[in-house]
Amino acid sequence: MAAGYSNPSGGATHTQPSGASLCTRGYLCNSGVAAACPAGSFCADFGLSAVATSPTGVAPSSGPCAAGHWCPAGATSPVPTAAAGVAVQGLGGLCDLGYWCGSGTLPLTTGGAAGPTACAAGTWAAGIGLRTASECSSCPPGHVCAATGITSLSTHSCPAGAFCLSGLASTSTAGTCAAGYHCPAGSPEQRPCGEGTYQPATGQASCTACSAGNYCPYSASGIPAEIPCPAGHYCPASGSTQPPLISPTPCPPGSYTDAPGA
Repeated sequence: MAAGYSNPSGGATHTQPSGASLCTRGYLCNSGVAAACPAGSFCADFGLSAVATSPTGVAPSSGPCAAGHWCPAGATSPVPTAAAGVAVQGLGGLCDLGYWCGSGTLPLTTGGAAGPTACAAGTWAAGIGLRTASECSSCPPGHVCAATGITSLSTHSCPAGAFCLSGLASTSTAGTCAAGYHCPAGSPEQRPCGEGTYQPATGQASCTACSAGNYCPYSASGIPAEIPCPAGHYCPASGSTQPPLISPTPCPPGSYTDAPGA
């Protein structure tokens, strides 16, 4: 039977019998036998006997599944748009969330190494239909993308006491918060302790309030230690009615202290 035809009656012959029919879309027909177009390919026209390896023209009749998509067996379009991850005979879909799909990609559930490729550690996927690894987004500052195929950043914040620049794939490469700074969870950079606070240790999420007898001015380079209140001044503990201890207060007229740290 001629290539591109099937024989519903079952007999195979090298001539077209009266019962033969033109091979339907999504199939290849050889020696009267119809077989589904191979996964990772598409067969858009009737009467096909083979998939074109180098398709040409604006609307080729067959060829590899287009990048950004996956094609199960029997696909009829190079750019199928069925629901992601649903392998339906004759249909395919946009590349699944968390993955990218090059040309000729098979379904995620059956493709193995030829299926969609997970976005690498240090990146994440913000949408479906990605075509190349470069279309996976770099892990943003304040996050660590240690796994592959990440689709949400909600559980991938930089740990407390550290700061994370963009593209981080491991907490081991995160920066440790220096003394005089604090780094709450999700920090893209270390932050100097605020007015009236200090931090003597490294790797801390918060700063400590300055104690009575000391003061802690703000510094962009961080405050790692309290500064004792000088003689002739006093430094009360900060509280609900007392502002942060950012500078010593001179003793009022008629009073004095000759000891530092008062």
